[in-house]
Amino acid sequence: MALSKLYDEALVYASDLHRTQVRKGSSTPYIAHLLSVSSRVLSAGGTEVQAIAGLLHDTAEDQGGQATLDEVRKRFGSDVAQIVADCTDSWVEPTPAWRPRKEVYLSLLPKKPTSSLLVPCRQGRQCRSDTERLSQHRRRIVAPLYRWARRDHLVLPRAQ
Repeated sequence: MALSKLYDEALVYASDLHRTQVRKGSSTPYIAHLLSVSSRVLSAGGTEVQAIAGLLHDTAEDQGGQATLDEVRKRFGSDVAQIVADCTDSWVEPTPAWRPRKEVYLSLLPKKPTSSLLVPCRQGRQCRSDTERLSQHRRRIVAPLYRWARRDHLVLPRAQ
């Protein structure tokens, strides 16, 4: 699949928004994480919309909340914006503590559209060993997230 100029625009937009950010506990530019997620989405057979959402999945959470999500919707479409919204685990400042925030976020994943699940599944270490095998079937995408959550002792509802 060839990527369109919209992907290029999303790459520049993500780079501009996250330019001054680095990965927690390191000096690695944050864009490296976003590129990695987008690459994993494409390698797993995701669509261009999902790959763009991979680049932008932290924009609302880290760079302006609802106003930024509205800009993402305007520039990249409602499908990309929906995935970004579904990947956002906090809409408030200051961001709540990590564990309770992740517990709530993970508990809501089974209710998300399948098209939104590929991005969070690609960003976490929980799916690295299974990146090429995940199908679009909801249970097969959500199950690795549950395994990771159980390993970290997060409380989640049963996957459907």
